[in-house]
Amino acid sequence: MKIKHIFLSFVGIVFFCACSAQYEVKKTYDFSNTDKSCINSCELSEKQCNISCQDGYNRCLLDANNNAKELFKEYDKRYKSELYIYLKLKKRYDKQYYIWLKEYKNIEYDYNYYSEKCSISKDKNSYECKKKDYFNAKLQRELSLKPTEPIKIKRVRLSDLVVQEQSSCTLNCGCADVYDRCFSKCGGKITYQKFCISNCDD
Repeated sequence: MKIKHIFLSFVGIVFFCACSAQYEVKKTYDFSNTDKSCINSCELSEKQCNISCQDGYNRCLLDANNNAKELFKEYDKRYKSELYIYLKLKKRYDKQYYIWLKEYKNIEYDYNYYSEKCSISKDKNSYECKKKDYFNAKLQRELSLKPTEPIKIKRVRLSDLVVQEQSSCTLNCGCADVYDRCFSKCGGKITYQKFCISNCDD
């Protein structure tokens, strides 16, 4: 940062949302009462902070990646064990479902047959209509006996675990605040101005 005039302003822009409105905050730096060497030390402190922050972030990503790999081994081992159980349950379900479906189709056929006969009958208490009601009740009962398919287990993806573990890694180390505190100690003044730029209330 170079000081070309007695008064030099630097504007930092921050966006944030409050409800549906979008705001912009302008941060203005007044260098008029500051010493150049002091400001240089602030810039150096911020630079060192950013370097340290980047190093920490890189280490965090590496550690997170390694943690994700270890977690994946555990999840994958559990998945294979649960998959074996699932396949056994699925095989039993398939057999039960085949038997159930065959019986359901037989009842449905009888229901449709007598339902059609009943529809052309003038007497709703006729034999055909009574048989239609009988098979309808039987059909509903059979529906309640439908086998429940076992829930198919999902295999955890390594990429998802990596994203999960890396979510805590951040480059937000407050280095700008480090500079601001130093700038203030150097005699500089910081002013803030907030104004709405989108979805503003009239």
